[in-house]
Amino acid sequence: MLWYLKNFNIFDNFSESDLESFTKYLRAEEFDKGETILIPHDSERHVYFLMKGKVKVFHIDEDGREIILVILREGEIFGLLAVIEEYSNPLVVALEECLVGYMHESDFQNLMEEKPELCFTIYKYIGKRLITIENRLDELLFQDIPTRLARLLLRLSREYPRERDCGVQIDLRLTQQEIADLIGASREATSAALNPFKRNGWLELHQRYICLHNSEALQELA
Repeated sequence: MLWYLKNFNIFDNFSESDLESFTKYLRAEEFDKGETILIPHDSERHVYFLMKGKVKVFHIDEDGREIILVILREGEIFGLLAVIEEYSNPLVVALEECLVGYMHESDFQNLMEEKPELCFTIYKYIGKRLITIENRLDELLFQDIPTRLARLLLRLSREYPRERDCGVQIDLRLTQQEIADLIGASREATSAALNPFKRNGWLELHQRYICLHNSEALQELA
């Protein structure tokens, strides 16, 4: 597990011996694609470390529709707010095969007391996550569907870029339903917004990968 922890930015200032001590409190579990990792109101509170794979973090609205707050990849943490601020956890589901480390809240809080620099880094990390979620909610409330879609595509192209002959490929396989859940729209409305993007040659969909041909046009819309 030591090798995986070195990929987490919050441990940049940790020595090798610090990380080895940290792993004593850490357990790991593998999850298959589509498997639920975390549910709200879980009786046992843990902090989770995504060591391999990608997950979606989401809520389900009163109509039973998923609203995806964020997609996380290796090197990210979740479950922090429930441990530190006693918030209710969202749902977290694996988008692909994942390896997740987890630590009981009491062990994590003890480590933060022992390592004040970790405490500072964690609160900074939480602040950034809250800003991301706040921006997402702002988009859902005040932006139309084409604008939300353009912003999502640009954000994903920055977070998951892969240079291809076609342009910038978003290195994340998403179904059209997952894209819809990310922008808080129905699948039909999302498809209707995607069609002009494809007709104008701004993007191409191939085997659930999206390749952006014209980021500038999307930027103007966003």
